[in-house]
Amino acid sequence: MGRKNRKRGENRETDRGRKSVELREKKKALVAVLKKKENMKKIFFDAEFSRLNASAELMSIAFVDEAGEHYQGRFNFSSETLHEWVIENVLPHLPENNFVISEAMEFIGNEPVEFWGYAPMYDWVLFCDLFGGALNLPKNIFWIPRDWCALAEKNGMSFDQNPLELFPQNGKYGALEDALALREAVLFYSCIS
Repeated sequence: MGRKNRKRGENRETDRGRKSVELREKKKALVAVLKKKENMKKIFFDAEFSRLNASAELMSIAFVDEAGEHYQGRFNFSSETLHEWVIENVLPHLPENNFVISEAMEFIGNEPVEFWGYAPMYDWVLFCDLFGGALNLPKNIFWIPRDWCALAEKNGMSFDQNPLELFPQNGKYGALEDALALREAVLFYSCIS
């Protein structure tokens, strides 16, 4: 009887030791991912879309890098699905050039990149749809977007504080202006946090 109990105890110790090693390896892997993420290129983005529901159509999207360089383009969409607010506030400010995925990817580049948005739930889903969904994103694009609202809340601000109100862009409105304002807000508050 004593021999069986000793054997069980040894097995438990072996299991604990193996689990401890596995846990240390998982922690090392997580630290490596986080360090890699710290060095990722940031792209600030915004999209304009037809309405806030499951049938939303992408109308335009803009990307701005940390240096302030940008790419934007418009999409074909059905004017029948446009919400009244979109007709008044978005339609007049759409870019003239069409969105071309190869041009956008040339702007984004091949290095690891994380995307930042302002409450980007719809924007991100519609962006991912350009590639057939989040699981089909290019490998260099981190699949979880960063959110201005979380950064604002972390810094004691109201999470619904619009970056465009903090950093106005010459009174203009549109995806590019929102992405430019978001860039300024994130870079400013990242420096002070």
